[in-house]
Amino acid sequence: MKQRAINCVKGKEWHLNVKSSWPELVGVEGEVAADTIKRENPCITTVAILLEGTPVTRDYIITRVCVWVDEKGIVTKVPIIG
Repeated sequence: MKQRAINCVKGKEWHLNVKSSWPELVGVEGEVAADTIKRENPCITTVAILLEGTPVTRDYIITRVCVWVDEKGIVTKVPIIG
């Protein structure tokens, strides 16, 4: 997956070339991944850590990232904005 940088605004502050996906987080603990995502993209307001197979809505929200984990809490899919 090619990394795509995006621009976003939080409040009145613009953030240029922030990350929209985190392939390097596959295999790490979900909580560590969530903290990394929040730190690397300040426009993300929701990071949901979800067990594989959990039903979710299919709507796209630019300020949300789902972190999919296995039963041990390890990230199994590339976290992306949406």
